[in-house]
Amino acid sequence: MQAAIFDMDGLLIDSEPLWQEAEIDVFGAFGLPLTREQCLETRGRRTREIVEYWYQKQPWTGAGIDAVRARLIAAV
Repeated sequence: MQAAIFDMDGLLIDSEPLWQEAEIDVFGAFGLPLTREQCLETRGRRTREIVEYWYQKQPWTGAGIDAVRARLIAAV
């Protein structure tokens, strides 16, 4: 065997609750209070897509897309 590929998310561990907590905390810090139900709207998307999605819904000031994305990844 030369390689093995695993889909770690959801197969071995369920990280979705951790992502939801991070999204609620990070976006809340920028004035966008999210619920767990709202977090489901972006489930399965790339982090950049998640941040851009919420920015389009309710733009914030200060940190840019890349900074919020980095903060989200760090929080998870």
